[in-house]
Amino acid sequence: SSELTEVTLKNLPILIAVGNGSSAYQDDIVFSSTPGLSKVILENLPSTSSEVKLDHCAIEELVINNLPKVSVVIISYNKITTLEGLENLSAVSKIDAYENLVTEIENLHAFPKLQTLTVDNNHISVLPTSLKTENPVLTTLSAMNQTITLKQKVIVSDLVLDNEVKNFGQITTAKSISNKGTYQNNQIKWLFEDIKSVNAVDYQFSEPVQEATIQGTFSGKVTQPIKASKVPVISADAEMNYPKNETVSEAAFFKDISASVTDDATLTSDFESVVDFAKAGTYEVTLNAVNEDGVKAASVTVLVHIAKSPAPVITADKEITYTKNAEVSITEYLAAIHAKTNDGSPIESDFATAV
Repeated sequence: SSELTEVTLKNLPILIAVGNGSSAYQDDIVFSSTPGLSKVILENLPSTSSEVKLDHCAIEELVINNLPKVSVVIISYNKITTLEGLENLSAVSKIDAYENLVTEIENLHAFPKLQTLTVDNNHISVLPTSLKTENPVLTTLSAMNQTITLKQKVIVSDLVLDNEVKNFGQITTAKSISNKGTYQNNQIKWLFEDIKSVNAVDYQFSEPVQEATIQGTFSGKVTQPIKASKVPVISADAEMNYPKNETVSEAAFFKDISASVTDDATLTSDFESVVDFAKAGTYEVTLNAVNEDGVKAASVTVLVHIAKSPAPVITADKEITYTKNAEVSITEYLAAIHAKTNDGSPIESDFATAV
């Protein structure tokens, strides 16, 4: 049985009992203590009328559907993340699902005869009000020792965390808050100075199930992983001047404006998309930066001035002499006086009308 990894039993109307050879008896389905068992599908087994025992295995995928006579389901000590696979168990009165990986029970199906539900040692943060409406005879609910680990937060200042642990619609009270944290208005607050050197903070909760007709305790610990970081700071000159038609890369621009950023953050800008070197004017370039923790710097604006092209400078001989009635074209005239511009611009003249 230790090598058994999957059990699928479907549409077997006369099946009464089945097991791993060690503890099956009477009308039970028993595969307890089968360490390699990771998948179990039990569907449409109308004659099995006592218990389903699947504890102390390694079950990750579980379906128990339409076993109308089964009264007890024991699935503790597995790797089950949801109880949604339990369905159409009209006679079930007890479900033991402690020591699993269950994160929510909002999707638990309705069981009209369920009296006892045990989900200790899971990762449940909400006891939904639907538990009572969909399981009207539920009288015992044990949900102790939940371990809830939230997604890591990068912090650069005080941490304020909303308490989202709910007990039949009511926010639980945070207790035993680590690192000098305080609790007010359903929020836990830690000062940055008290948590900047740790990688997680936590708080606990423990209280009776907040439903008058149900006995039990809801307790556990919420852990918030954290990473202290710093806000990068960008430094740069406020303005930069360039001549028209200059060719400047972003890297060269950063160097020209002495741009730098702290905390080994990556510096970026919209320089190449904003500045048009073919058109004189003033352009606003925005510098941004983000560090390896995803913390963004306050953006910095740099004004880039693109100057107008300077007027060309013409040089030419000051005088020239022609004989009377000589025929001279403008081109010949300009060549004769050695006329030229410093930037190669074409030269115009009123020679033809003035002489």
